[in-house]
Amino acid sequence: MKAEKIKEILLERRDKFTDIEKECAEYCNRGWYDRYLLDYTDQTYSDDMWQGFWNHSAFGQSYHYNQSLAKKFLSSEKKMNHVMDMMDDRRHWYSSGTQSMKKLLEEGKLTQGILAFMINSMRKNNLHIFEGYVRDPMFDTGAIVQFRSNIAVDAILKEHTWSTGKNYYGADRSTLRELKGKTMMVLGESPTLGGKVYATSYAYKEKQGGSRYYRVLPVGDTKVYIVVEKFLKKCRTKAVKDAKK
Repeated sequence: MKAEKIKEILLERRDKFTDIEKECAEYCNRGWYDRYLLDYTDQTYSDDMWQGFWNHSAFGQSYHYNQSLAKKFLSSEKKMNHVMDMMDDRRHWYSSGTQSMKKLLEEGKLTQGILAFMINSMRKNNLHIFEGYVRDPMFDTGAIVQFRSNIAVDAILKEHTWSTGKNYYGADRSTLRELKGKTMMVLGESPTLGGKVYATSYAYKEKQGGSRYYRVLPVGDTKVYIVVEKFLKKCRTKAVKDAKK
């Protein structure tokens, strides 16, 4: 796309921001490109600069995706609370970002536009958790599942209890090997964990899901595991029949 067309689209989207949204953007803006674009009047920028705006700003290539996430998040109070609870529960070293959302909600300023802007500024871990829980779950309680062939190290959580509380890390390789070929039943989504989660969070994929956690029980076992949605798949017919025997 030519720079002149990019400029036209970016400024058209930026100009849809209300004065209140622009005011809110001032204190939830972490993007260098967003700051320059919001302050733009008639400065002369190179084609590469406009391409940078397109690639990285909230008004560029991720605009429609972020708008769709924001719309779904705002669709119900129950969903909003659930997503923010899970983000708070699984934060790493940095803030989960929900404090700003809650403040704007209380003030009646959390519009779809400003939330989409905030989504674009989220740290990667927070974004993965946000999008994983905003999207609908891939598996219902009672579903019979197996792991995909591309199972990763942090596909299964392992709890470690210390004197200061609980932490969660990815399970060891022996646990991965043990569960990789097993048939499992989904017992439901994992509740809040109440401890720091150091396992990797994963981006949402349309056909695989994302970082949502489930509790699963391997068939013939008594131990429940917490696993990542993205690495699960529904069993083939024969496996389902065997699990129900």
